Amino acid sequence: QRIMRYPLLLKHILETVPSNDVSYSSLQRALVAMEELNCNINEFKRYKEVATRYTKVEELSLMDRLSRINKHTISKKTTRLSQRLKQEAGLAQRTENKEYDALVDKFQDLSLQVTHLKENLDTYLKNLEVFLSATPHTCELHITDGPVQQHHCFVESLHQTIFPEFVSDHIGGGA
Repeated sequence: QRIMRYPLLLKHILETVPSNDVSYSSLQRALVAMEELNCNINEFKRYKEVATRYTKVEELSLMDRLSRINKHTISKKTTRLSQRLKQEAGLAQRTENKEYDALVDKFQDLSLQVTHLKENLDTYLKNLEVFLSATPHTCELHITDGPVQQHHCFVESLHQTIFPEFVSDHIGGGA
């Protein structure tokens, strides 16, 4: 936080130093350099926050999210928005990092794909659970041969051998 105050200090010093002084141009260059440095620091923090936000897995309800809002978060968001508006208006320098922006886009896309995969996997497991809970082989069939009897024997075999192991390993608490 101290480094963020250096531009203010340099501005104050520039106001007191005469413009024909030998050190005036050096102070001006130092001020520009410090403002650029602060801009870069702010951008780095923004990048880090974006990365942290996407790596943190939290599923919060709306009430939980609202309960996290406080004066500090509102102040922080307002400052960030103000800086972005200044950059858009050309009043402040914008640090562009095309490589980082491309990585953020890829990461967001990957995050969306992972979310879809999770949803699809959940749906698959629910359907599999429903399928495994069905027990048609326990019904009495009065058909002694043909495709119906073959299916009946196959399902009975699955439920007696393969499904119990799968259910205990993946659904019943093994994974």
